[in-house]
Amino acid sequence: GEQPLLMLLTAISLAVAAIPEALPAVITISLALGAKKLVKQNALIRKLPAVETLGSVTYICTDKTGTLTLNKMTVEEVYCDGTLFRAAEMAAFNNKDHLLMVALALNNDAQTGTDGVVLGDPTEIALYDIARKQGCVREELEKKYPRVAEIPFDSDRKCMTTMHAWDKGFVSFTKGAIEDLLDKSDTIVTSEGLRPVHSDEIRTIHEQMAADGLRVLGVAMRTWDALPGDMSPGQVETGLTLLGLAGMMDPPREEAGEAVSMCKAAGIKPVMITGDHPGTALAIAGRLGIIDDGSDAAITGRELAALTLEEFEKEVEHIR
Repeated sequence: GEQPLLMLLTAISLAVAAIPEALPAVITISLALGAKKLVKQNALIRKLPAVETLGSVTYICTDKTGTLTLNKMTVEEVYCDGTLFRAAEMAAFNNKDHLLMVALALNNDAQTGTDGVVLGDPTEIALYDIARKQGCVREELEKKYPRVAEIPFDSDRKCMTTMHAWDKGFVSFTKGAIEDLLDKSDTIVTSEGLRPVHSDEIRTIHEQMAADGLRVLGVAMRTWDALPGDMSPGQVETGLTLLGLAGMMDPPREEAGEAVSMCKAAGIKPVMITGDHPGTALAIAGRLGIIDDGSDAAITGRELAALTLEEFEKEVEHIR
C-alpha cells in the first residue's frame, strides 16, 4: 500500500545492506595472501586477480632460450670442407689462419672485460670462445683487419655482416640462419678451392645438426676491391662464399623437465615458442617431455601465417 517510489528506494536500500561493507577488503586480503604463498614458491604475481585465474589455465606458451634452457651457448660441432668436427675433435682443426675461425672472431661483438670475463650475447660468446681456442683472438685480429662498417642483425633477414680492411682491399663476413644464407651464397670454400654450393648437401648437414638439438649458424664471406657505395643488405649480402657451419648447444634447465611434468599432471599443455630451426626445437622439446609421441608437431612462423582460421583451429591442438 506504499508509494512506488518509496518501495523502490526501500528495495535498493535492502539490496545494498545485504552486501557486507568489508567484502571487497576480505577479497583483496585473500588474494594478497594467495600471492604471498606463491612468492614463497618463486612465482611473482603482478596482478592479484591472476591468482584466481591460475586455476583455469589449460595452456602455457613459453619461450625456449633462457626459460626452458640455460641460455649458456657452447659450440658443439663445426662443419667445414665437407667434414663435421665435434668439439672434442677440434684439435685436428687447429689452424689460426683458417677463414672460418677468423670470420667467427671478427664478425662478433663479444669482448673480454677488464676482469677477464667475456661479455656479450650468449651466441656470440660461444663463437668468440671457439675461435679464441683455435688461436683467433678478436682483439688481436682487429688490429690487423679493423672493422670499417657493419650491417646489424635483424629478425627479417636473420643475418649480420661486418666489413673489414683486408690485404689491399676489403672483406665482408656474414653470419646468420642457414636457410637465408644459402640463398645469398654462390660458392663454398673447400681444400680444393671454391666450388658451387650444393644446397641439398648443406641442408642435409643442417638437419643432422639440428636433430642433435644444436642451434646452427652459417658463416660466409665476400672480398671487395673498394668499399661499396651502397651498404644496404641487398647489395652487400649477395654473391657470398660459404665458409662453414657452427652448431651450438643451449642445455635444458634441470628443473624445466620437472615443471613440464607437473603441468601435464595438472592438465596443462605446455607449448614452446622459439626462433630456432624446427629440428632443434623438436629435439629440445623431446628432452623436456613437451612432446612424447608422433601426434605432436612443430610449425614455423611462415607456415602459421599461411594457415586460414579454420586450418589453424584444426591444427593448434597438436602443435607443441
